[in-house]
Amino acid sequence: MFTSIPSLDSVLQCLLPAFTQPSFQTHVEVLLGWVMCLSKRTEYGVFQTIQADTPVSRKQRHPFDRFYNFFSRSAWMVRDLAHQVAVAVVVRLNPRGLLYLVVDDTLLHKRGKHVYGLGWFRDAVASTAKRVATASGNNWVVMGLAICIPGTSKIYCLPIHAMLHLAGKNHKSESALAKEMLQDVLEWFPDRKLVVLGDGAYSTKNLLGDLDPRVTYVGVMRADAAIYDPMPPKQPKSKRGPKAKKRISFPQSEGGHEKRPTAIAVDGNLGFGKPSKPRLTV
Repeated sequence: MFTSIPSLDSVLQCLLPAFTQPSFQTHVEVLLGWVMCLSKRTEYGVFQTIQADTPVSRKQRHPFDRFYNFFSRSAWMVRDLAHQVAVAVVVRLNPRGLLYLVVDDTLLHKRGKHVYGLGWFRDAVASTAKRVATASGNNWVVMGLAICIPGTSKIYCLPIHAMLHLAGKNHKSESALAKEMLQDVLEWFPDRKLVVLGDGAYSTKNLLGDLDPRVTYVGVMRADAAIYDPMPPKQPKSKRGPKAKKRISFPQSEGGHEKRPTAIAVDGNLGFGKPSKPRLTV
């Protein structure tokens, strides 16, 4: 069985509040087995790497029940573990200033009758601009902290929170899960301002509705987004009808007919008057 090195052990100690003492010991063993596994990192492969010095007999039940129960029956919660991871990363790498968060979903390819949360989702890697590919697996919504590693010019996105998106209309959407994770981060860091980056799937009302003033969202905008002022309401029509236009009265002649002046244009100006050698008569 592998043992933790002192430098790694000091990092793992900050995660101790999320576990009980037995669960924490199992967590350390699983992490070391995942790091040292040279084959495909399935659960069985990782657990077999933990006890690489002990051959596993195929004739009897394998001794990995403790590790399987760590994920299915342990008392630790993903949210508590995410809290400890986020605090550890922020305190060591970004203790002050803005926190830049990136949210997106990723598909973990899985198959089988006993896999929890299995569904058919869009596979972003296999999809093209003309063809949308789907695949079976677990769809995880992940929120990461984008940070520039001190002493370098490289920016890394370190995952600090994750939630499983279940298929079906009765379950929460990806943007709704992102809103819950964003609320958790706001509670964990009450004095920090956040900048959240997302694609078009997260530029929706589920995430942006009633957004906290400390959050600035940067994302894709819909082509038909209503970014202009709403139309003013129509004024009700008056029951009296339109006002009558004022009629100009002219003096009457002897026969009872009105004397209308001749319209003339003098130097390009239209006026009324007696025609006395006008330049243009209309």
